[in-house]
Amino acid sequence: MAHALEAYTSALKKNPLSDILSLQALRLLTSNIHAACRDSSGTPAVSLLSEATSAREAMLLGSSLAGMAFANAPVGAAHALAYPLGTQFKVPHGLSVSLMLPHVMRFNAYDPSATKLYSSIADTVLEHIDLAATDDGKARQLIDYFSRLPQELGLPTHLAEVGVSDTDVPSMAAEAMLQTRLLPNNVRHPCDPPFVLVTEGSERQCGVLRSLHVTQAHSGLRPAISGALRRQIPVVALRQETDSWLVMARHPACCSGAGAWLE
Repeated sequence: MAHALEAYTSALKKNPLSDILSLQALRLLTSNIHAACRDSSGTPAVSLLSEATSAREAMLLGSSLAGMAFANAPVGAAHALAYPLGTQFKVPHGLSVSLMLPHVMRFNAYDPSATKLYSSIADTVLEHIDLAATDDGKARQLIDYFSRLPQELGLPTHLAEVGVSDTDVPSMAAEAMLQTRLLPNNVRHPCDPPFVLVTEGSERQCGVLRSLHVTQAHSGLRPAISGALRRQIPVVALRQETDSWLVMARHPACCSGAGAWLE
């Protein structure tokens, strides 16, 4: 699903063929994934002879179409950020992308071009959607869908569940920012420096962090963060992990303000 979604929003090589393949893949995958993962009794499907067989066939076809889509329009930041989870923590590729995708989508949604593309996908693949909603509203519905889906399927949804701790974040960030084959494809351009960990107590209003407390381990980032706050640069909270927030925000040092902090 992430292959199809990132191919549809690919910044450099998106084309009519990849769009057709992506949307058809997403239609098949979104409409069959629950049935493919569970049989008619609600227990995990373990037999190819179960009632979920046709759904799994549709998933295989959707996966193949998504593969053809991203072969023509390469994937972006969700995959770049997922790579360190595989290399450092041996998290399976699909799960690592699942953990990162909703947060990258929230980051991308600050870009109007991404919002329009997410709205188009939502119109095509979501079963229950407010057709009268704005592009922003439809994009939020799509992001909500991809945020709920892992929970509904019983997958991990927190980095801590796959063995990642606060102290691992900087090395993951550094490795992610080396994925120069993938990052330029992202619909919203990411920029160094990448990660920052912020403790709870940070105030969030209208998408802007008014104040924050930086953990001691990340105190060297304080000047850049303070500069972002003075400029009231939008910050998106990604995930609450016990007593901390992992966040991403625009980085003031980037050319034309086009860069971002990424989690």
